[in-house]
This record gives sequence, structure tokens and C-alpha cells, in this order.
Amino acid sequence: MGLFLFVLIVVIYVLLQFSCFKKERKARNIYRNGEFPLVFAHRGSSHLYPENTELAFIKSFEMGVDAFETDIRLTKDGKIIIQHNEDIDETTNGTGKVIDYTFDEIKEFNFGYRFKDLNGNLPYADNRVSGLYPMEVSSLFEKFGDSVIYSIDVKDDGENGLKSAELLYNCVKKYRLEKNVIFSSFNEDNLQFLRKISKGEIIISGSLKKTTEVVLASFLGFDSFKKYNTHAMMIPRFEKLPLDTKYLIYKFHKHNMAVCYWTINTEKEMKKLIAKKVDGIITDRVDLLLKLKKELNK
Repeated sequence: MGLFLFVLIVVIYVLLQFSCFKKERKARNIYRNGEFPLVFAHRGSSHLYPENTELAFIKSFEMGVDAFETDIRLTKDGKIIIQHNEDIDETTNGTGKVIDYTFDEIKEFNFGYRFKDLNGNLPYADNRVSGLYPMEVSSLFEKFGDSVIYSIDVKDDGENGLKSAELLYNCVKKYRLEKNVIFSSFNEDNLQFLRKISKGEIIISGSLKKTTEVVLASFLGFDSFKKYNTHAMMIPRFEKLPLDTKYLIYKFHKHNMAVCYWTINTEKEMKKLIAKKVDGIITDRVDLLLKLKKELNK
């Protein structure tokens, strides 16, 4: 009797792990791209162009990317702009925090000043071409509309983070891009606030805490007993951690979560993830990923 119960429990456990959930919900429809993952230009493809600048987004769009992965920060005059770092020291000819400048003041700095191309040159240090500044989110939406998908990370914390999140949501609504935007943040408070005000209209990716929770539950087999209100996972690529196994990707899909990996900058890693049928690849080298896409579509 004891052996029978043990075998029965094992069988039920296995069936739960591989049971098929309904696969096509709107949460994953945003990622439909045939057999090839969506091509995300990380910060506008920051190994090819100065990160998060108007120039980078225009150039990567012209190359044929499907999506932009980017970040927002709040300025002194209450505008949300495309910017990753809290300060401007690493990318410009200036110093200081974004929150201490108005947007007009921010635009006076050269955001290509420290950019190095693939050959190690500094092509924009003394050559300030058009577009070497971060865009307002409204300008980004106005310029590209529903031609691309936007994965937008709210970087600020605390009161500024919540204000940024609210402004972002209002901007998405204004341009009617609910079906084109994915909200993300490392800050769980920002995501909870976005869930509350968006009421399921917009896809929200898992925070680092939520991602860790889902990964651990999946590996241990407890995920079948849980429900998640997260519809997308942006997973970092670690060489020493098995976060890109077919089993884990299957688990995400089982729960109707789209899964993207960042930041993937070699053809070898790209090919592995393509074979595993991930939904999106976030890369600084969109040229390499688009080349693979072209080769596979021949």
C-alpha cells in the first residue's frame, strides 16, 4: 500500500509538471514573431550607437529591429526621459544627477562624448551630430508609434519612481500603445503601483524578486500549485546559472509568460536561445541577431 501511494504521488507530480495550460493569451501575443524571437535593441543597441539617444533608436529602427529595451528617469522639471544611469557622468561631457537638471539643460550635454565604437574609437567626442541626447518618452512614442514594441524599465526609486511610473502609464494611454508596451523595473513598489493603475491593460514583467521566486518554484516543482500575475520575464544571462534551460523556458510558457534574455551579444549565445524558442533576445549587437534572422529566413 505504501509503495502504491508513493508511485501515485510521483505520477501526479509528473503530470502536474508537464500538463498543458492554455497557451495563447494576450500576454504572449505581443511576442508573436513567427519562429524567430523578437529582436530587442538594448538601449538602442549600445555597442553600435551611443546608448539611449535619439540617434541610437533611429539607426536601430532603420536596421529592422522589432523592439526597444530602454529605461526612464525623472528630470528636475518633471519630465520622463530615456536614460539608464542615475547620473550623466559615464556617457556625457558633464557630471551630476539627472534629477538635478531640467530636460532642456540635459540636452545641452553630448551623450555620445564617451561612446566607443567596435574599433575602440570615439567617433562623437568632437563630432556632435544630430540626435546625441536622450528623448522624452512622449517624443519616442510620437516618432515610432506602434511600429515597435517598447520594454521600459522605471529606474527611479521612492517617490520619484512612483511619479515616473504614473507619467509613463499616462503617456502610454495618450498614444494608445497599451498593446505595444511592457513595463519593467527592479523596484517591486514601482511594479505593484503599475499593476494597480493599469488594471491588466499592459504587460508587466517580473521584478528580480518575482523572477527568483518563479525560477525556484519551477526547479522545485511547486509552480504548478501557484498562480502568477506576471506575464513576461526578462532574464539575465549568467554563464554559471542554468536560467536558460529548455525545461525552465517550458515552465514560463506553461504559465503564459513570455521570456526574454539579456544582454546577449554573441552569435553563439543567440543561436542557443533561438533553438530553445525564447520569445525575445535583448542585445547591444542587433547587427548580429538580424544577420542570423536573415540567414534563417532564406
